[in-house]
Amino acid sequence: MNPPHGFRLIVFDVDGTLVDSQHAIMLVMTTAFAAEGLPAPELAALRRQVGLGIEETMARLLPEAEEALHRRLSQGFREAAHELRSTAGFAEPLYPGIREACTSSATPSVPGDRHRQGPPRSGFYPVDPWPDGAVP
Repeated sequence: MNPPHGFRLIVFDVDGTLVDSQHAIMLVMTTAFAAEGLPAPELAALRRQVGLGIEETMARLLPEAEEALHRRLSQGFREAAHELRSTAGFAEPLYPGIREACTSSATPSVPGDRHRQGPPRSGFYPVDPWPDGAVP
């Protein structure tokens, strides 16, 4: 079956785009910092680091600390994230309206198709990959 919009595949950056991952990130960051005997950074400080790699994030959160601490915190973050996401029943909530946008038969505009000749393509192919409303 060909989707009505003509795309064969649509790829999304899920983390922080379709799902609200800030609470899980804060929990994991708190775990990593606690393992080093440090207080967790403020959520506002973490939000300013969105999009950076974890090593750079740690360096920006603790600019006065040694690189070895940044590496340990980064590794602790990775391990805590893996453990959290491996927990039975773990799920991150979808942002409001995302489920409807992805499952709707409506065709909202999809930006970024500017290299194609002709009118822009638009729309989402109706899917319901997460019937309970949360991403596993």
